[in-house]
Amino acid sequence: MRALLFDLDGVIYQEGQAIAGAVEVLAWVRAQRIPHLFLTNTSSRSRSAIVAKLAGMGIEVAEAEIFTPAVAAVDWLRANVSGRTALFIPEETKKEFRGLPLLDADAEQGAAAVVVGDLGQGWNFVTLNRAFRLLMGDSKPQLIALGMSRYWRAPEGLRLDTAPFVVALEHAAGVKPLVLGKPAEPFFQAALDILGSTAADTLMIGDDIRGDIGGAQNAGLSGMLVRTGKYRPDDLKQGVTPDAVIDSIADLPSWWRENGLDKSATHAPNHWVHFSHVADIGVRGYGRSLAESFEQTALAMTAVICDPLLVQPQERVRVSCEAADDELLLVQWLNALIYEMSVRGMLFSRFKVEISGLQLMAVAYGEQVDRQRHMPAVEVKGATYTELRVRQREGGGWLAQCVVDV
Repeated sequence: MRALLFDLDGVIYQEGQAIAGAVEVLAWVRAQRIPHLFLTNTSSRSRSAIVAKLAGMGIEVAEAEIFTPAVAAVDWLRANVSGRTALFIPEETKKEFRGLPLLDADAEQGAAAVVVGDLGQGWNFVTLNRAFRLLMGDSKPQLIALGMSRYWRAPEGLRLDTAPFVVALEHAAGVKPLVLGKPAEPFFQAALDILGSTAADTLMIGDDIRGDIGGAQNAGLSGMLVRTGKYRPDDLKQGVTPDAVIDSIADLPSWWRENGLDKSATHAPNHWVHFSHVADIGVRGYGRSLAESFEQTALAMTAVICDPLLVQPQERVRVSCEAADDELLLVQWLNALIYEMSVRGMLFSRFKVEISGLQLMAVAYGEQVDRQRHMPAVEVKGATYTELRVRQREGGGWLAQCVVDV
C-alpha cells in the first residue's frame, strides 16, 4: 500500500469537530510523504468552503488536495456538453461551475445536462418537478448525479443525501444517471490519476460501507472502514467485507506499521525532487512507468515556479510531441509545457501522459496564473540537455531528469 484516499465527514471530522487524533494523523501522513487525496461526496459546499470549514477545526488542507463530484462534473461537462446545464445544487457549490453555460434558474426546457447534488432543505415539490420536466424535455439532457450517497449524519441526526432524489428522477423520467462521485468506479479512477497511483497500491478510508468501501473495492482498491461517522455495527452484515476495520483514523499509523507499510511509504514510487545545478535547477521524476516518470518531472518543473498544491486542475490542455529517443522526448515534453504555460498564461499541477514508442500524448490540467495566490518565484525559460537522463532503475521503475533554465 503506497497511497491513501480519505473520506472527510465521519472520518476526519464529525459534527463540526475534528475527530480525536485526525490532525496528528494528517501530519504523520505528510511527514511520511504518503501520496494522499481527500475524496468526498460533499456537494453542498465548494472546495474553498470545505477548506475554510476544515481550517475552523484546525485541519489544514489545500483545495488541490480535495476531489469532489462537482470538480469531476465540471471536467466531464467541458469535455462532453456544449449546451447549457441546469444545476440543482446549493448556491455555494455553484462556484465550481463558473465559466460553464448555465440554464436560467426558472427554466423548464432547453437543458443539455441536469446536475443533481445535495440540495438539502432546498428541495420541495416545485424544484423536484422542475428537474423532472427538464429531463422529459425534447433536448434529452443527461442526468448527472454528484455521488450516490444515501444519507449522512448531521448534528441533529441522519439526513437524506443525493441518491434518493436521483433515484426518484431516474424512475419518473426513465433515464439513467451518470454518477460522478462515490461509489462510481470512474470517480475512484480519476482520483488515482491525480495521485499517480494504481488501484492495487491505494487504500480508501471511509465510514460508508457501500459508498466508500464497496465502491473502492469494485474499482480495485482496498477499503478500510472506521467505526466513526455514519458507521453502525450492522454495516458488517451488508455483504461488503472491508479489508481492514479500525476504531478511528487515530489508529491508522499503528495499523500501517503493524502491516509493514512504513518502510515503503517514505519512498513512494511516484514522486519528484529538485537537485542543484549552479544558477539553474534540476528536475527529477520517479515513476513506476516511463510515462509516470515524465508526469513527475513535469510536476517538479511546476514546483520550481510555485507550490503545485496551489494550482487547481480546472482546465485541460492537450500536448503531443515526438523525438528520436527517450531523453530527447523528455526535453520536448517539458518545452512543450513551457510553451503552453507562456502562451496561455497558465500553470499546471496534474498530468496524464501516454507514451507509444517515441511519441507522447498527454493532457495537462491547470488554471490561469493568479500572481497573488500562486506567488510565482521564477520564470522557467526552457528545458536543457544538461544532466539529461532517462533510464530504468534497478529494482524497477523509471527515472527522468534534466536541468531547466530559470
